[in-house]
Amino acid sequence: MRSADGAIRGFLYQFDKSLHEILTSSDGQVVTLEGQIEDIDIVSDSGIEAIQCKYHEGEDFAISKVAEPILDMFCHFIKERIIGKRTKYTKYILYAYFHKNVDAIEQGTFHDFILKTIDKEIVRKYFTRIFNINDAEILDIANKAKKTKDEKERILEYFKSSDTERTYKIPLAEFFSHFEYRAAQRHNKLKSENIKYLQDIALDGTVASSLYYPNAFTRIATISSISDVEKRKITKAELVAWLSEQKCLLASKWMFEIEDCTKVLKQQKTHLSSTFANNPDVRAFIFSNSFIRSNESGLVNFFIEYIRKYFCKRSLQKPPIFILDYNDATLIDDIVVGLFSYQIRVNNGRVGNQFIPDSFVENTNSSSDFSMKLVQMDNVNSDLLQQCGVNYLYHIGNQPEPITSQFFRTESLGITSLEELRYLVKIDNTLMEVRA
Repeated sequence: MRSADGAIRGFLYQFDKSLHEILTSSDGQVVTLEGQIEDIDIVSDSGIEAIQCKYHEGEDFAISKVAEPILDMFCHFIKERIIGKRTKYTKYILYAYFHKNVDAIEQGTFHDFILKTIDKEIVRKYFTRIFNINDAEILDIANKAKKTKDEKERILEYFKSSDTERTYKIPLAEFFSHFEYRAAQRHNKLKSENIKYLQDIALDGTVASSLYYPNAFTRIATISSISDVEKRKITKAELVAWLSEQKCLLASKWMFEIEDCTKVLKQQKTHLSSTFANNPDVRAFIFSNSFIRSNESGLVNFFIEYIRKYFCKRSLQKPPIFILDYNDATLIDDIVVGLFSYQIRVNNGRVGNQFIPDSFVENTNSSSDFSMKLVQMDNVNSDLLQQCGVNYLYHIGNQPEPITSQFFRTESLGITSLEELRYLVKIDNTLMEVRA
């Protein structure tokens, strides 16, 4: 795995664990990514498994390092029991990797830690939620949405007092009958298992490792970022069906984190090669908001380079379409002016200050010698692109819900720089080390 900070490692491990749970799930089980309870919620007729992932590479196990995720689960358990909301059996699973790990966490070990802890944040954040409070004044403070510094100190003093009897709102034993600690596998072993399962599906080891795995990983990362929880649900059958439809490598920023950058870019360039071979094809590019913000100053030069390579034979080639997922309309004006200084005309589909779809599609209000089309994402959908005769659509940067259509081929390029894009579209055939 490439060097990454702890938070990135945690996300990468969670995605691979999510993939593992999907691939090993049974018929009828639904996996929710970034679930309503934990990182991964697995729902079946028998109940719910709520899995929290923690990855501590190079660290040894200590109860203090897992206390907060267990307390979060305990608080959820208490809340559900108090309001009587949970009707299905819920199993809380903490799946954690440590260099030196333990096989299980005993109830007594956790209880002793909670009674002896001097961690002020744990006391402030959790004690009023897990313990009964017999002091009416402290109870009123605990129920306040916002607490003053003095009130927080009073809560600390209350629980530090030897006179305070600590009784759990719901017996700890009841929670531990629903809790399980699982010693996790090292990331590279978990990844290898995922590829093995995918090999059983693809019936080809090379396809499993070079196509199915990166695409499945990208799919998991994409679904996990969707805000609507209903759209974060997936079954094994749905994932397998989706994988079988993908013929090209879908690289995302997450794949660049776990794989060698050079290897991923070379693979993707090979996959894309055929899409730039046919002169009459219409190609459209959607630049994500984050990609634009990181590369805004270089867009004009890239458009010029692309046009000089792929629209130099006007009788054979078609003007490209560039789409900006950016809410500042002045950027398009600045680009149009910048390109005009190089004698490059643009069809932006606008008549006055209004975007006219027919003008954009039929080129009725643009200069007859225009070299490219430029438009904001808000004005684009799959129907418009189909009317423009698009053959290939390239999503540049990270986009949670890309445009797709049966009428054109879609490619997702999870890159972050124009240098990488130049390499992939063969403007610059030198593979630069653009990622540290």
